[in-house]
Amino acid sequence: MFEAAKHKSSFPDHSECENDFQQQQEHQHQQHQQQHREEVFHEALSDMYQITPWEVTTIESYEMDCILKSLKTPAHHALYTIHHALRQCDYDFELALSHCQHLLKVNHCFIYNTSICIDMTATKGTSEKSIDLQPGVHYNIIQRQKHVPPINNNNNNMNNMKNEWKIVKKSISTKKIINSIQNLISNNNQQKTETKTHLLQKLYFHLWISLGTDVRDGTSTADHALLLSILIPITNQNECQIMNQIMDAFTHIAALEIQRRQTKPSRRSTEILTMVEKIIAAGCTGPYLNKVLHAAKESLPGSQYFEYISKDIFDNLLDLNLWSCHRSLLWLWRKGHVFHKVSKIDRDFALSSVDDILAMDNNPLLKFDDPSLPLVVDVGCGLGVTLIGLAAAAEEGKNVTFLHPKGGGGEEEEGNEDENENEVE
Repeated sequence: MFEAAKHKSSFPDHSECENDFQQQQEHQHQQHQQQHREEVFHEALSDMYQITPWEVTTIESYEMDCILKSLKTPAHHALYTIHHALRQCDYDFELALSHCQHLLKVNHCFIYNTSICIDMTATKGTSEKSIDLQPGVHYNIIQRQKHVPPINNNNNNMNNMKNEWKIVKKSISTKKIINSIQNLISNNNQQKTETKTHLLQKLYFHLWISLGTDVRDGTSTADHALLLSILIPITNQNECQIMNQIMDAFTHIAALEIQRRQTKPSRRSTEILTMVEKIIAAGCTGPYLNKVLHAAKESLPGSQYFEYISKDIFDNLLDLNLWSCHRSLLWLWRKGHVFHKVSKIDRDFALSSVDDILAMDNNPLLKFDDPSLPLVVDVGCGLGVTLIGLAAAAEEGKNVTFLHPKGGGGEEEEGNEDENENEVE
């Protein structure tokens, strides 16, 4: 009897197999959904930069003229973004328009017709073409001093119409979200990991809804990418995935902005190269970085002060990376002052010797595949640039780790590389 029971327990339970299969199917479904959202986002980005004003402003009316005059230039990009946001938010006007407040000129605000919008939210799941967004009917833009939209004098229900319009007061921006993440990290919240992940997701969602139109002026895209890569520590795989999506978004926006300004005589070569350097310093890689480099290569000739750019920089522009571009490393060094410096509290909590590290309950040095290999330790690694260079150039059969103080005391971390070398990324 005991033997039969023991034999039976050696086989996996059928219900457990079903649960594992369902979880695997759900995980694959989520991955496909995420990939689809990324494709929609980048396709919408490219479409916005390629579309002409006549393709966006297809309605000729007084309300349309007033709306275009209330939007920042290029106005057809702003109008395209508003309609994109409404579609992606399933026509939740309050949510969508709160992500688009930066598109308005000073002293202007969005309003939307609550009665019509309620009817439209009931049509979720219908095709985009079945809902014809009409500026001036579904939403409008007014000056802040006014509280009602322009209404046709022939309408007999003017008083009812005034009550049906609502002002969008909430404003969501990339800068506000990044500031929230910085405050969260500096306050050392106990629920930091969960909340930080939520804020990173919120940032990517905002970039997706607004198409990054609030970070594309000048070198703003590259500035935000570099700031985000330096200030926000990544602690798990989920945060790493979200950060890669955010960096891809910043890089793609930078490439499209360089292309958009290519025909402007006022473009400056120093600004173009600064964007390239900061994007590289932020650690952006992949096909969108190649688009940035190709766009810069095409845009530099004819730009202001191009004659001061050395021939060597221009000829090797397409081959730039973090290690070949010394100016990108210089941007990292310039931004390094924002890092936590060693204070008296750090010194009090610091480990005095390697013996203290070896005596720790959770010894980080024992996590290597082969702890007996020679060890290289970068103490006070800062941004980790030197450490990554050491790991890349290290001979096979060496362990490389780093020690750097965080918060109120010294903490040790390490990374692993495939070939018996250990590298922190």
